[in-house]
Amino acid sequence: MRQASPRRGQTTLQLNFWLVLAVAALIVFGLLALRDQPGGTGKQLPSLELVALDDASRTVTLEDLQDRVTVINLWSTNCGPCNLVLPHIAELGKKYGAREDFQLLALSQRIGMAQADLDELRIDTQAHLEATGLPIEPYADPDGTSILSLWDLLGDPVVPLTVVIDQ
Repeated sequence: MRQASPRRGQTTLQLNFWLVLAVAALIVFGLLALRDQPGGTGKQLPSLELVALDDASRTVTLEDLQDRVTVINLWSTNCGPCNLVLPHIAELGKKYGAREDFQLLALSQRIGMAQADLDELRIDTQAHLEATGLPIEPYADPDGTSILSLWDLLGDPVVPLTVVIDQ
């Protein structure tokens, strides 16, 4: 019977060490990748109550998003980065807007907007959209709870903010 040489045993031990180290590295990097996913990935939006700025009788709630992929874009007329993103959002709406399973909600807002400021927001938003020629249906969050809900979910209050909600 042939005995394994000490060198062969040492080589097997080294190979096992590197294999265990590689598996451990994959696990660590996998966990880090999961940690770095956007804050709201896989979470459900707790509430949504929006009104169309061009017709306050039209509202959107979470129930209205059923069976649709919904893109919510939070923007402001006086936000430079928002104005860079908005044409792309309008293009997205133009491309997919006719589909039954798609909805674009361009949420115009102002930080700290009071209920009384809704008319001012409507006028400012309409003037901005007319000046830029962007074919967007603007919405508002009159009491601010939907915006706070988005920020709580994502963990960082920023604008512009674009969120995709799946079916």
